[in-house]
Amino acid sequence: MIDNLCCTAGVCVCNESNLTGEAMPVQKYQAPEKGRYEPDTSRGARHTLFSGTEVLQAGAGGTSEVKAIVTATGSAPVPEL
Repeated sequence: MIDNLCCTAGVCVCNESNLTGEAMPVQKYQAPEKGRYEPDTSRGARHTLFSGTEVLQAGAGGTSEVKAIVTATGSAPVPEL
């Protein structure tokens, strides 16, 4: 199952090396409230927790609560061998 989430409250630190190969964790920030969340853009990636990534720390940045909503679900096709 593939699930992407949009961070709606708080900040978290994620390991995206499974997707990008980047060794450094990245911070995910709360999406703006005024309809500016664009999940398919680089700006939207700042707020998106992608399937296949690992949350290393939730509540970074002085807040202890992180909330997110599911923005995409589905299943990946099984590659032929």
